[in-house]
Amino acid sequence: MIPLLGFLAVLRGVLRRAEGEAGWLTLVATGAGLLFLALVAEGGFWQIALFRADGLDPRTARLLFDLGNFSFAMQWVMVGALAFSVGVIGIRFGAFPAWLSWLGVALGISLVVARLFWASDAAVIPYTLFWAWLVALSVLIFRRAGAHQDLVEH
Repeated sequence: MIPLLGFLAVLRGVLRRAEGEAGWLTLVATGAGLLFLALVAEGGFWQIALFRADGLDPRTARLLFDLGNFSFAMQWVMVGALAFSVGVIGIRFGAFPAWLSWLGVALGISLVVARLFWASDAAVIPYTLFWAWLVALSVLIFRRAGAHQDLVEH
C-alpha cells in the first residue's frame, strides 16, 4: 500500500500540471486512489474470518466473508473513478498517449459496470486489466521523469 500511496502523490503532480490548478478531475483521481487504499486497509473481514474460523459460528463467518467480498467489489468503483479521470485528463490535455488514455476511460466504465455484477467470475477481468494499465502508466510516468532528470543535469 505504501508504494501505491507514493505513486498517487507522483500521479497527482502529473495530473495537476496537465489539468491546471483548478482541475477537478485531478481531485477525483487522487480522492478515488486514496479511498481505494482506505478500502484495502479496511477490508480485513476475510482475515478476521480466517483468523477466528475455529471460534466463529458459520453464519458469522459467512457474514465476514461476504463483507470482504463486497468490500473488494467496492474497490472497483474507486479504481474505476481513478482510471476514468486519468484517461479523461490524458485525452483532454494530451498528458498521456491516446491509447493509454482511452484504455483508462474504457476500464473506468467497465469497472463500475463490473461492480453491478460483482458475484460473476467475469467481473474480475476489468480489475485485473486495471493493474496492467496502472503498471503501463507508472512505467510511462517514471520514464518521463528520468528523461526530464537527464535534461536538467545537462
